[in-house]
Amino acid sequence: MAKIEFTPSQQAAIDARGETVLVSAAAGSGKTAVLTQRVTELLTGENPIPADRLIIVTFTVLASIEMRQRIEQKLNDLIETDPENELYQTQHLLLSRAKIGTIDSLCGEILRDHFQEVGLPVTYRIAEDNELRTLQQDLLESMLEECYQEGTPEFLTLADFLSERDDRRLGEMILEIYRWIRSYPFPLSVLDRFEEMYRSDAPLKETKWFALYRDHVGMLLEQVLDLFVQAKELASADEKLLEKYVPALEEDSHAFQMMKRALEEDDWDRVCSIYRSHQKQSFKAVRGCEDPELQQRVKDLREYAYGLLKKSSWEPSYFLIDEQGFQEDQAFLREKIAALFGLVRRYAVAVRQEMLSRGLLDFPDLEHYTLELLIREEDGYYRKTPAALSLSALYDEIMIDECQDINTIQNLIFWALSRGEEKVRIGTDEMLTKSQNLFLVGDVKQSIYRFRNAMPTLFTRRKKLFSMEEHTGPGRKILLQNNFRSREEVTDSVNQLFFRVMTEELGELTYNEEEELVPSAPYEEAPGRATELHLVETGNREDDGGKDPAIAVEAEYIAHQIRLMVESGYMVQDHGEMRRCTWRDFCILMRSKKGKVAPLADKLKELGIPCYAEAGQGYFDSFEISVMLSLLRVIDNPMLDIDLFTVMLSPMFLFTPDDLARIRLKDRKAPLYTAVGLCAQEGDPACREFLETLSFLRTQAVILPVSRLVQLIYDRTGFLFVVESMVSGEQKRANLRLLLSYAENYESIGKFGLDGFLRFIGRAIERGDDFICANTVSERADVVRIMSIHGSKGLEFPICILADLGKAFNTMDLKKRWMLHPDYGFGMEIQNQDTCQRYSTMPIDAIRIANQRELLSEEMRVLYVAMTRAKEKLVLIGSGKNIRGHCERLLKTASYGRGVSPFLLSRQRSFLDWILLSLSGSVELGKAVTGETDTAVAGAFRCIFSDIESAQAEEAGELVFHCQPSEKLLRQLTRAIEFEYPDQALQAVPAKVTVTQIAKSKQQEALAQLEEMRLATDDVLSGAQRGTILHSFMQYADFTAAKQDLGKEIERLSDAGFLKEEDAQYLNRRTIRSFLDSKLLARMMAAQYWEREYQFIYEISAREVDDTLPEQYAGEQILMQGIADAVFIENGELVIVDYKTDRLSNPAEFAAKYADQLRIYKAALEQYFQLPVKECLIYSLHLAKEIKVC
Repeated sequence: MAKIEFTPSQQAAIDARGETVLVSAAAGSGKTAVLTQRVTELLTGENPIPADRLIIVTFTVLASIEMRQRIEQKLNDLIETDPENELYQTQHLLLSRAKIGTIDSLCGEILRDHFQEVGLPVTYRIAEDNELRTLQQDLLESMLEECYQEGTPEFLTLADFLSERDDRRLGEMILEIYRWIRSYPFPLSVLDRFEEMYRSDAPLKETKWFALYRDHVGMLLEQVLDLFVQAKELASADEKLLEKYVPALEEDSHAFQMMKRALEEDDWDRVCSIYRSHQKQSFKAVRGCEDPELQQRVKDLREYAYGLLKKSSWEPSYFLIDEQGFQEDQAFLREKIAALFGLVRRYAVAVRQEMLSRGLLDFPDLEHYTLELLIREEDGYYRKTPAALSLSALYDEIMIDECQDINTIQNLIFWALSRGEEKVRIGTDEMLTKSQNLFLVGDVKQSIYRFRNAMPTLFTRRKKLFSMEEHTGPGRKILLQNNFRSREEVTDSVNQLFFRVMTEELGELTYNEEEELVPSAPYEEAPGRATELHLVETGNREDDGGKDPAIAVEAEYIAHQIRLMVESGYMVQDHGEMRRCTWRDFCILMRSKKGKVAPLADKLKELGIPCYAEAGQGYFDSFEISVMLSLLRVIDNPMLDIDLFTVMLSPMFLFTPDDLARIRLKDRKAPLYTAVGLCAQEGDPACREFLETLSFLRTQAVILPVSRLVQLIYDRTGFLFVVESMVSGEQKRANLRLLLSYAENYESIGKFGLDGFLRFIGRAIERGDDFICANTVSERADVVRIMSIHGSKGLEFPICILADLGKAFNTMDLKKRWMLHPDYGFGMEIQNQDTCQRYSTMPIDAIRIANQRELLSEEMRVLYVAMTRAKEKLVLIGSGKNIRGHCERLLKTASYGRGVSPFLLSRQRSFLDWILLSLSGSVELGKAVTGETDTAVAGAFRCIFSDIESAQAEEAGELVFHCQPSEKLLRQLTRAIEFEYPDQALQAVPAKVTVTQIAKSKQQEALAQLEEMRLATDDVLSGAQRGTILHSFMQYADFTAAKQDLGKEIERLSDAGFLKEEDAQYLNRRTIRSFLDSKLLARMMAAQYWEREYQFIYEISAREVDDTLPEQYAGEQILMQGIADAVFIENGELVIVDYKTDRLSNPAEFAAKYADQLRIYKAALEQYFQLPVKECLIYSLHLAKEIKVC
């Protein structure tokens, strides 16, 4: 293995000792290699650390497996160079005991050693997700029922306040709050802190909510005032506008300046009062303006300024809540929130008790029980327990990979296991700085797991607090900026974009020289590598059955682009050699795959492009699963008309719409099931057969578990085979097989019965959950991959196509009626019980602002992750109706400000908007937007305006890429083609033969000598077929019973399935009776050992199969397989019997024909039984005579 040359920064990370280290490792910077080398040197360098005194935490199980394998390989390499080194051998043995795994596995190991201290059962298991949801829902319903029975005023008031048609919203709030607080340490303490925020009578200006609100409104007013300044500057350049417009602009501007000064003085009531009393000034009429464009721009600037103050679908109504309104809202919500949090506490206790009683935990439980074992809350401090102190003494270093994605609980666990201070103040940075032996690696720009409550701010705060120098602060930070993955063209485009758009306000860090990618991968020069931004016109395409027309256009466009690149021979570098790209070099990345993978995959397949998509959603909506679920519901309750209708129309039963209309007319008012019964009574064969099948399945459903019932349905209806013949049949069949697996999983958690399974599925559908569809294509195949951006994290691809850039950010969470935030607590809207009108409150408005910033920051990081997956080529695809018009509006908006500000970016709706704003200074792009040209170079981006027709024309036209064959590959192919197998003579010799094949080859039988083949008819069988039937009798018959009553024995064999009933008539009873009366059978039955149809495998020389083989192959052995009709032992010697049905008249002919076959039987069975063969006999059933052969 070639030695890796590490950069100075990488080497610094490998060598750092004696303090906590934070490694900020940019995309493609080789952090895994650095981690592996650091561990190796810790184990084998000066002052080596025993392998079992390390903790290495990775984000995924696969990453932990890979890490362990890499370390083991490093140690193996060292042992190979120095086999006698005891240290290497010892560390290799200890590695199996090293704690290398996920945070869940680490917590699990700790709890298994300390289960008694936290009150866990000796044996527990992790609950399945669906099992857990069902348990939680059942407990919630039970608790709410108890609360209604208790009927306390606090609960009834809360239920009345939150309920509309039912109390579903109350249940949803309890569940959501419960699940959310479990992402934080000591969750019930979190509730106490949030409740305290409502108990306080402090004025608005002293609250956290106002502090955030003030900063946000202050930034908003700065933007508004800046727009007015620009408008006044422009208007002052024209005398008429100076006279007519500037006074109104100054009046408006003065009002907003007064609001800003009042805000700086924390006088919120005055801010609201000024806004409410302000009247927008009217512009005086201007006639004969010399510059109409200037006049319009002044108007646009003012309109845009006022537009910033308007409420969007989720933004606060900024100036409606004053001090009095705030205090009234607080008083109104105080008791209700106390009652709500009381329910959450009660629910949390109930869930914990029920889980413990069942011996169940979930993954958050692992962390919470571990935290309770390691840390206590005391007087505003987190203090390590004795268990934590004893554990921290066992480990010399704790290494955490992907640490940008840890949450507060995990951070506290790592602090508790580390060495350093025994207590830290709650709510301070001390838990980030009071450790001595942590080694943290990550990249905050790749923190994209906000939905799992990852807290990237833990990383950014450490980065600010730590020093670049050794031992000069609470910790050391090391920057790994060299990118060893991507071409310079890719890194240039990434740097260009994020220098302009990623800031602390939007992205939670400023993209600067510390964050930029430094291209360091060794690539050959090649044309066509610039990052491309394709802006595709969708035109007036209609919504196709609920499908997004934009994604349909993009799917076709992307398919044409991929095929063009492959067919034109686009070159990629592979292990230092250039080669033509293949399908597997492409990966299509999407922010969300829901509803978009199918049209994209269908279009690729339509154009002959194989593709692979991650296992997707939509399982319940798939045709085959919806039919099966309908049938299961009908089995459970046949009175369900819609499900019964679905089942009867399905390919299972093949009723037509006309059939069902006729059935329905039998009784329009009765259930459909009754109408089917009426038709069956009148002699309708299809209805009668359907009811018989349904009745059978309903009977079986009572006694069979669900998985066996599902399998029975497949077997009875042949539904698996039916769907396989449909379009995407393999996928449909795989989904149906997966339903079996889901049913088995349901049963594995102790649940049984069809009714319970249907309720389990129904709840999942009601919650909006879905099961994963089956995958039928291997991701390792030569296929184009379609992945979510989250699914691609940690991977790399030669050519990345980032699609659906115009998809709007998902802001549904910002529109909810209640919200949570770790710093700003809990907020909710208030609904007037009389008017049913909802209105916002200061807490929820503040939380919306905070959550919006975090959501958009996460989206910014998601875009970074997507763009940094590309190795050689990055293609960005955005589409829309009137795409040029959209670009023009964005560029115009960018011109209103003094640059691309975080505030401007925060008001955009998609990745495409951000990318276009980052390119807003490009003159060439401006020309392309107006239609002067279709392409533009904007820094590292090549922008292309196009449509489907243009893509098709380009693909049909002259190929733009040309390639030359690789000399290395050409030499390899030539050698392979000219290669001659040294043992060519053996190729014609089979590895395995049967005795019959050998016998026939010895006899050199020709086709003309074979018995004439005759096809069987209803009353005539060929001789070979008759012989087969007779052999079956000889194999399975009870000869003793046959002697007494041959007909009865034949009937028994037929009933048992050994003979077909129609075959029994062809047995020659005279021939059989002759054998039953023969001396040979008497000998066989009197033998000390007797076996029929004795199978054996035997090695013989290859020359016995082909005597033309050269002498050098005489020793080659092949397998020979045979079956002797009967073998018995007589006086310690073997007798071999072979039944023959041939119609030969002379016994000598039998001996000549089968001598070689029996000779082989003799040699093989002598070796098997270790006994001599006394006789080899043929019993001719035709001659009724035994013939001795040897």
